[in-house]
Amino acid sequence: MTRLILLATTAAALCWPAADETDASRPLFWLHAPKTGSSLREFLVDYSCGPPARSESPRRSRAAQDLALTRRLERCARNASAPHQIDEKSFKYHKSFFPKFEDGTIRRRRNGARGAQEWYRGGDAPYSSTNACAHAGVAMLREPRSRLASAFFMKGKADKCMGIDSHPSLPKKVRTELCARFRALPEAEALREYAKRPEVRNVQTKMILGVYRYADRPDDSLDVGEAIRRLRECFPFVGLQERWGESLWLFSRTMRGAAPFSAAQALVNTRPGAYDREMVRHLDDYVDRDTELYAAAVQIYEERLAAARQGKACI
Repeated sequence: MTRLILLATTAAALCWPAADETDASRPLFWLHAPKTGSSLREFLVDYSCGPPARSESPRRSRAAQDLALTRRLERCARNASAPHQIDEKSFKYHKSFFPKFEDGTIRRRRNGARGAQEWYRGGDAPYSSTNACAHAGVAMLREPRSRLASAFFMKGKADKCMGIDSHPSLPKKVRTELCARFRALPEAEALREYAKRPEVRNVQTKMILGVYRYADRPDDSLDVGEAIRRLRECFPFVGLQERWGESLWLFSRTMRGAAPFSAAQALVNTRPGAYDREMVRHLDDYVDRDTELYAAAVQIYEERLAAARQGKACI
């Protein structure tokens, strides 16, 4: 029976894999909700596969860095002696990783939107849809209003269609009508309307429950209690995007075999976003299932952080 050791905050931090358990046989699963920190990917690949053979040049293009990281991931996934086994799908479904052709060769990214659609595989993978802790989850979570605003202001400007124009779960006629209505609204009002859409609400809760991130699911259909249970019992690491550097320090203290924390890691942002933080105030009254989930995640984080600060680290 899989067991995650949640020691009392007065004794020790969570430590994975436990020294006397077989947790290491469970693959790590990177749960990445949109706009919660893609930069964690390099950190996790280093942890799972070991450091790269040579330092990557900071002058390399993002596409070149993504391809190099994909190749490392491929080698690691096939290597039974890798430091930690990983669930390859949880990484490869992220748009920064290059998917492969059926013959196994890596598909190179092409220029232009049309080419991008050919290699993009549909988004980040949700956690298991069952209630078993089959994978050791690793996640950075983000305050829901901030995450929504960041998603809305993708690339620093309001996306008045919010991805609705290409949303797979909506009929084309509905997408066209919604886009026309949103584009006619002032920016702040459009953001508030965006936050009402069931497809973009509760993204973090949905993914932890094994549901597609943009599924059209009303709030009351989501069991946030089960999502919180999974965070506590199935995720040996839960970080907070707003406390990035501190979260990476916690990772280094509670994940067995992790490299010592480096302050430089806290400054790494390979996929920066940009938006007016003041726009979040237009969502002051916003509440969804992610609100409750995030409050619980902060509590879990603080418990584990307090234990780690007492010096009860993994060895």
